[in-house]
Amino acid sequence: MGTKRKTVKAPTKKAAAKRKTAKAPAKKAAAKRKTAKAPAKKAAAKRKTAKAPAKSEAAEAQPIVLDSVLDLRAATPLAGEFRERRGADVEIDASNVERLGAQCAQVLLSAEKTWAAEGLKLSITDSSPEFQEGLGVLAVQLGENQMNGADA
Repeated sequence: MGTKRKTVKAPTKKAAAKRKTAKAPAKKAAAKRKTAKAPAKKAAAKRKTAKAPAKSEAAEAQPIVLDSVLDLRAATPLAGEFRERRGADVEIDASNVERLGAQCAQVLLSAEKTWAAEGLKLSITDSSPEFQEGLGVLAVQLGENQMNGADA
């Protein structure tokens, strides 16, 4: 049984050069597509940060219940919660807090200053001992006259 094998010739320099030049326009086109997407991403980001429509008064009346762990991961959602409630009085329930990180303390301080500047009420109710301890460790004082439920 004699099967014939095909021999494959090594590509010539000329053929290799043609392949390289054929790839170059494709790379340029891909680069153009990437740069064209950048403005679209910026526009999408602006739409996300645009002010949300006002919620019903019933939603605004409910307190913001803080998570048990307030660390870096919780800071962005917490800031978003305050953005949604901006322009109305806010009550914060800190009874579940077991650990308070600096990032969330900063968000709370910023919210307190923002609400005070707008002449609105921001109050913290039912603060846990761990929440109070976290504030003490960070040397943060949040509206001492507006805190309820603290043993301090």
